[in-house]
Amino acid sequence: NHQIGDPNREVEDSGYEAIFYDNKTFYVVRESIEDANKTYHALIEELIMNPEVNHDSYDVGKVCKTQFEFDGDSKGFEGAIPIHDVTGELVVLGLCEGNHCSESKNLQRDK
Repeated sequence: NHQIGDPNREVEDSGYEAIFYDNKTFYVVRESIEDANKTYHALIEELIMNPEVNHDSYDVGKVCKTQFEFDGDSKGFEGAIPIHDVTGELVVLGLCEGNHCSESKNLQRDK
């Protein structure tokens, strides 16, 4: 195992909770980030590897905010996998942390 890149490259205290590989591209999922509208969404970042520069080099390509809105920054996606819809478009299936990805429903059980 070998770490690449700077693990402290972001100011926000949001963890990288998933990594997946699809069509020769790596993607990482950041748990829950507050945006300019004061709402919280996971971010999916496309990582572009640069092995010709050196083995530790990558750039962040496209960044996509998820449609799902979280209550705050303490709940988010804890895992993700790539799937493709009937047209072949990449769709990310995220695993929510806690009940309904909610900060307030943490101890409640559905019946």
